[in-house]
Amino acid sequence: MAISTLIPGSGARFAYDTLEERGIIDLIKELDPHVVRLPRVNANYNLPGSHNQHAHTDRGFSRHFMIANIAVVDTDLKNGAMEVIPGTHDRLYKYTEIVLGRMHRKAVRMLVSQGDVVVRNSNLWHRGMTNHSTSPRPAAVIYVGRWWQRRP
Repeated sequence: MAISTLIPGSGARFAYDTLEERGIIDLIKELDPHVVRLPRVNANYNLPGSHNQHAHTDRGFSRHFMIANIAVVDTDLKNGAMEVIPGTHDRLYKYTEIVLGRMHRKAVRMLVSQGDVVVRNSNLWHRGMTNHSTSPRPAAVIYVGRWWQRRP
């Protein structure tokens, strides 16, 4: 089965509160001053036997937002650590540029320990990778400053 996204509900409020207490939300606001609204908390669930996703971004380039990926469990090559292509968030890339330019050669796997947070821009090209383990690999995802949120 493929990677799926779930909405965990109000019980996940502690995740945002912890990021706020640890200064991660302040860091996100420093990186992107357009962050003005409360976030949306989701969960990512990578099931055993999943397949590599195609490289992608999470929104159109001009409608970017910030994302905090939180490792719920240790995440490594076996259980499907996300792959990112550093530097691809700073300008608009076409999919063909990513593929034909062999930009995957610059890709880095995000090996993280339980509790680690990866802060990224939605314009960063990335993909979920195959979970070769026998256990699902959950992760918490917090979207901050989404493009449709009106500023106060």
